[in-house]
Amino acid sequence: MVIPSRADALSPLHSFMITGKRSRITSLLQLIGKGLVWLVILGLSFWAAGALYFMLPFARPFGAALYAIAVLLVTGLIRPIRKAIAVLLCLFLVVLAWWLSIQPSNDRPWDPELLKPHGPTSPATG
Repeated sequence: MVIPSRADALSPLHSFMITGKRSRITSLLQLIGKGLVWLVILGLSFWAAGALYFMLPFARPFGAALYAIAVLLVTGLIRPIRKAIAVLLCLFLVVLAWWLSIQPSNDRPWDPELLKPHGPTSPATG
């Protein structure tokens, strides 16, 4: 007498239910992963638009708006979506490289209330 193995004992319906559950979990994990990737891309895009808005020496709103339009066009027009994500990351890296190349300066007009005197201000230190 031949004893069936566990795999042979499973009915086709039971086997389908097991693989269906695994594919649902896999699909859910893929969906969560894609959502996290888009959340990161969205955050990087907001940061880049903000950097352009606050640090661009000329046409601040225009630069931020142009970046936002570029993000929307890339997202809507480039397929497959992996290429769109790669292009968006390259756009962000260009803005990041520009932002990191900005030399710090202290020659902007300060509000008189915010000016701090140079040197000691305590009566004890004179």
